[in-house]
Amino acid sequence: MSRGATLSFRGLSKQFEGGTRVDVGDLDIKAGSFTVLLGRSGCGKSTLLNIAAGLQQPSTGHLLYDGQALTGNKPDSALIFQQNNLFPWMSAAENIAIALLNRGLNREDANRRAGQLLAEVGLAEFAQQRPGA
Repeated sequence: MSRGATLSFRGLSKQFEGGTRVDVGDLDIKAGSFTVLLGRSGCGKSTLLNIAAGLQQPSTGHLLYDGQALTGNKPDSALIFQQNNLFPWMSAAENIAIALLNRGLNREDANRRAGQLLAEVGLAEFAQQRPGA
């Protein structure tokens, strides 16, 4: 974030079939601040982070960064999960390629880059293996 930038949630909520999962309303998070989300399991903490990272869209409201609307995936942001969140039905290369597709690469370039990245970290021989195999 640039110095002084603010991440703002405006009228934000996320609806699921079972009801509202997140109902934030208005919230500002200033650059350099230390922000903690507390709540019971299932209360919507991860959903809020997924919305902020562009992995999910809110049902109502919008997200602003330094006053500018944010929509979709943000190529300069990332979300790191506490647990392994790989797609178990996909190979290692496919798990990497899907992230690259979400960043706008076409399938051919995403597959080629996934292979390069696996080679860079010494895992090229595992490209076609599924997680946990």
